[in-house]
Amino acid sequence: MPRQTKPKAAAKVAAAVDETNPDAKSIEWRGHTFTLPERMPESFVFRLTQIEEAGNDVRPTLKLLASLLNAEDSSQYGVVIREIESADDEEAVVIEAYELVNQIFEKYGTTEGESEASQDS
Repeated sequence: MPRQTKPKAAAKVAAAVDETNPDAKSIEWRGHTFTLPERMPESFVFRLTQIEEAGNDVRPTLKLLASLLNAEDSSQYGVVIREIESADDEEAVVIEAYELVNQIFEKYGTTEGESEASQDS
């Protein structure tokens, strides 16, 4: 049987789950503080990969990010999302959303570069 390599998402999951950062409790975004779960759910990474492969529509990504939040933060997040949805510059919103995704991964001790570097391990 040929050796299988881990897909990019699987590498992110492994890094996120194995290297939970004790300081990965909150992020700042658009003037709000959002609390993150202690560990990143494995399903989050797989779903994010599916969304990225499906296209450049940022709305599913923003909805997925809400799944990481508790009820109180979800309310604040909803306010931010309504602001974003009313923005005229959709490209800037896409960039900002993916910067948020990167910030979340960094809080869990992983980044794109680390994921790719450990893809075959």
